[in-house]
Amino acid sequence: LITKDGTIGKVAIVSDMPGETSLNSGVLRIMPIEGYSRRFLYWVIKSEEFWNWFNFKNAGNSTIIHLYQGDFAEFLYAFPDYDEQEAIADFLDEHCGKLDSIIADLEKQIDTLKAYKKSLITESVIEGLDKTVPMKDSEIEWIGYIPEHWETNRILYLLEQPITDGPHTTPEMQDTGIPFVSAEAVSCGNGRIDFDHIWGYISEEFYKECCKKYVPRRDDIYMIKSGATTGRVAIVDTDEIFTIWSPLAVFRCNKELVLPKFIFYSLQADFFQMQVQLGWTYGTQQNIGMRTLEHLKICVPPIEEQIEISTYLDKKIKQIDELSEN
Repeated sequence: LITKDGTIGKVAIVSDMPGETSLNSGVLRIMPIEGYSRRFLYWVIKSEEFWNWFNFKNAGNSTIIHLYQGDFAEFLYAFPDYDEQEAIADFLDEHCGKLDSIIADLEKQIDTLKAYKKSLITESVIEGLDKTVPMKDSEIEWIGYIPEHWETNRILYLLEQPITDGPHTTPEMQDTGIPFVSAEAVSCGNGRIDFDHIWGYISEEFYKECCKKYVPRRDDIYMIKSGATTGRVAIVDTDEIFTIWSPLAVFRCNKELVLPKFIFYSLQADFFQMQVQLGWTYGTQQNIGMRTLEHLKICVPPIEEQIEISTYLDKKIKQIDELSEN
């Protein structure tokens, strides 16, 4: 069986166990004739040879791509005799099975590192680094106990200005110009803006219009406020000229009250992300309003401790990210 629509190209061999599938739900059934191993055919269809040919055949097609029965009639491939087909399939089953096991183990390790990273951030911005200090009940269910000398506050009261966003009009994109940043550049950036995933480039004229509402500045923090990646954040660590689109909410910290890096980590913590999830609404996609975000609460230690915590997390998160990358 092979999917022909949507996530095109997912291949599976049907086992002898009973079951049913609907052939009008995006699946093609391939029945090899005598002398052709279905297991060998499975690996042929998964190979780069088939998909390079398929992509070349469909190059320049601006419509949605589908896989049709006729595609297989046009694809030419060299088949050895049946015994050699089976021998090759045996080899690939064994060695690709080992590789899949290694990949699954690595992915499990990466998931463990991600969970540790999130746990470390949450613990640090709620409890601090000194585990000997007296604690008090924050009286906020999803925060729990915090150091006795810390406070909790609505995020709005720690900002230099109310939360804002980019323009709600869709600009005409250009091949060059001012970088126009949207949700993907935040979701792909692992806490930074990934300029390889910007939406495109805009004209100087449209950029000037955007600047009437908001001009990006180093240490601003962006949170995705609509779509599947709602809640992900990035901090501006560049002086490059760019601007943003409406799916991003802007947090500009009052540096006399909070360190931007501390807010950056706090927005990623479990207790804050829980508030985001409780606050978002659903239309065609999940969405959270800027006024809702302003009323969400975080823990506020003294500035000196914010610096210590942020410095500690910078070092530890870098180590975790390097392990994950490796």
